[in-house]
Amino acid sequence: MQKIKVDLAGVLLIIFCLHGALCASVFAGDCDALKANIPREHNFIKRRALLRQAVETCNADAELYYQLGRELERSRKYDQALEQYRRALELNPEMARVHGNMGDIFRSQKKLVEAIHAYQSGLSLDPKNSRLQKKLEAVLKAVHEEGKESLEK
Repeated sequence: MQKIKVDLAGVLLIIFCLHGALCASVFAGDCDALKANIPREHNFIKRRALLRQAVETCNADAELYYQLGRELERSRKYDQALEQYRRALELNPEMARVHGNMGDIFRSQKKLVEAIHAYQSGLSLDPKNSRLQKKLEAVLKAVHEEGKESLEK
């Protein structure tokens, strides 16, 4: 007969998790550890992998979705970045900077109406944000100039 070695702490953890008593704190610990490691990672590929792991483990953390969106935006993976930003806003609609980043993507894609809406949404949450105000003004000016050019033709 073969002997099986049993890890008593692991078995107890599983039992407690099945009853829901301890799981939340265990996963919270995993989230805290993951979040602590992200800023320390300077290799962007490894950093992105950590962020993906973090959003899977800590799927209710809007800040992690925002950070992953930023990493994807920097790599010009705009559709994926927008997906992460939308998820961040589902979890926390009060994140003005997420609206701003979405506006930046729309602006780069020449989707000026969407960019205007995104910047306005961000400003409605953070009216003193001069960065968003300047970006909104620039897009409005571009739309105005574009409209002038089409009228002159």
